[in-house]
Formats: sequence, C-alpha cells, structure tokens
Amino acid sequence: MRKLEEEKKNEDLQIIYQLLRKQFLDLRKTMLERFPKKSFAEKLKKVDFGKAQQSFSDILRLEKLIEHSKSVCKLVVGAASVGTGFVLFENYILTNAHLFDGVVRDNILDPAEDVTAVQQDYAVLELVPEPQVSEQDEAKVPPGS
Repeated sequence: MRKLEEEKKNEDLQIIYQLLRKQFLDLRKTMLERFPKKSFAEKLKKVDFGKAQQSFSDILRLEKLIEHSKSVCKLVVGAASVGTGFVLFENYILTNAHLFDGVVRDNILDPAEDVTAVQQDYAVLELVPEPQVSEQDEAKVPPGS
C-alpha cells in the first residue's frame, strides 16, 4: 500500500514538474542571469564563524520542525471539507471544528460521512513580517505552542 502511495506521489510530482517547465520556459536562463557562474555558491562559502554558529542552531531547529511536521496531516471530511490537522497520539487528531459543520449532529458524526487523514510532505517556512510603523515595535509572528 505504501509503495502505491509513493508511486502516486512520484507521478504527481512529475506532472507538476512538467506543468512548471511549460509555464517557465526561460526559468533556467533567468536564474543563470541572476546568478552568473557560481556567484551564489561563492557567497555561501564566505560565511563567518558567527553566522556558521547560527546556521548550526538553525539546522537543529529545522530538524525539530521536520520531526514535528511528521504529525501534520490533511483531513478530508465528506465531499465538501478539506483542512489540516495534527496527530496528537494514537488515533487522535487536533483540527478545526468548522471542517465538521453539517456532518455532526448532537456531537455525533453522521455515519454516512467519510473522514480521511492523509500524511503529506509539508514544507517548513520562516515568516519575515514587515516592519511596524513605530521603529520601537519589532514585528513578530505570534508563537505556536
């Protein structure tokens, strides 16, 4: 079963790659113009110790995020609702209640409705908020748990 899922994922990726290649025919040319020769690679080599130390910390943080991201899943509720959730433990998933609007009555899920949890390959993004009007207020993204 897992092998079939992997094959399906690979097929989907190939379709996405083909679509992107058709949409961005000059992408390679554009990237080569932006980063002539190996300028990007050369800049990466010029990291001072302080930044290298921070990079090490960032790698540890990223490893933790990747580990936690394994608990993220996509939920499909019936034919109408799709959202994300987090596997807490065993068969318990934390998600948004609005996904179940119209399919739960008296705290009981309509037995005719299917709920499916699908593991996904999520990316970890770092948000860079825009500066606030006041220079004293540093822009921050509200923390998760």
